[in-house]
Amino acid sequence: MVIDFKGFYKTKKIIDSCKNFAIFIHINPDGDCITSALALSLFLTKYDKNVDIYTPNLTNYNEISTCFYSLPHFNLFNKKSFEGKYDCAIAVDCANFNRLSKVSYELFSSIKNSILIDHHEYDEKVGEFTQNTIRRPEATSTTLIIYHLMKYINRELIDDDIAMLLYTGLMTDSGCLSQQNANVDCFEMALEIVKKYKISISDIVNKYYKEVSIKKFNFTNYVLSHCEYYDNNRIAILKINNADFKKYDCDSRDSEGIVSKILTIDSILVSIVVRTVDINLDDTLNEEIKYKLSFRTKGSINMVPVCKYFDVHGGGHINACGCIVSTNNFDSIKEELIKKVSEEINK
Repeated sequence: MVIDFKGFYKTKKIIDSCKNFAIFIHINPDGDCITSALALSLFLTKYDKNVDIYTPNLTNYNEISTCFYSLPHFNLFNKKSFEGKYDCAIAVDCANFNRLSKVSYELFSSIKNSILIDHHEYDEKVGEFTQNTIRRPEATSTTLIIYHLMKYINRELIDDDIAMLLYTGLMTDSGCLSQQNANVDCFEMALEIVKKYKISISDIVNKYYKEVSIKKFNFTNYVLSHCEYYDNNRIAILKINNADFKKYDCDSRDSEGIVSKILTIDSILVSIVVRTVDINLDDTLNEEIKYKLSFRTKGSINMVPVCKYFDVHGGGHINACGCIVSTNNFDSIKEELIKKVSEEINK
């Protein structure tokens, strides 16, 4: 990655001029987003700043997968120690303002200074929503950008906990350093962290990538048996019904990672998991419902165009992206979805 020293200079200038910071994460936060916020909070605190970090609803952890609850300093979320005093807002891993919850964006936009640190493609239809943006789409993860920013500001402030969080974000957003986005910069960062800091790679991989609860294990096995295959077994679609979640006393967080498991089938090039945004609804009724579609792909197959076709705010990365679709019957758009996915595969 070519280091954006101009962007880093502007960001450091804003950070140096402010004292009280509020850090925001996107809705349905993933490992990269969560660890970016935590690592940046710890670093800024050591840089003699006051910092609060917020979950999407500003009050609880309901949207965050329970596997991340054991991250170092996870209890820093929603402390609100400096509420009302913020002079700088920082959003991490947010492609655009639509990725922030309504309450998060209201608080974010009320703060005088703002910074965005992100590794998603720029969306011209939406535009930037901060005064200063560091956007590097070629970066494997947002934690990779933050790692370089920290080194630019004061690398001596990076400690073992910060390094562990940064590595975890890098690992979770690259499929354990195995996906297309795991480039040279990704491996160089991983090597630097492993050589300089005391972290356990095996513990990180097991805790935040491999291990699941018995409840989630049984739920996953059940729903996987309902997967459907199309286009000569190149496309897999799994629709998880709300009744499935209730059957195993699970919630939307327990569906995380299932889309990647489907992709382990040798013939599958694109896997798609579909669920309602609100899993408390009765999705058997013929009413318009918002569905969340999560895509995973192999190689250079890119489903971002498909996401944007169905949802102008959809998107992500080549191997991992998603969108929201509103319809009163998902089956009514399934044929068109399969057609669009097949077109992208055949390009």
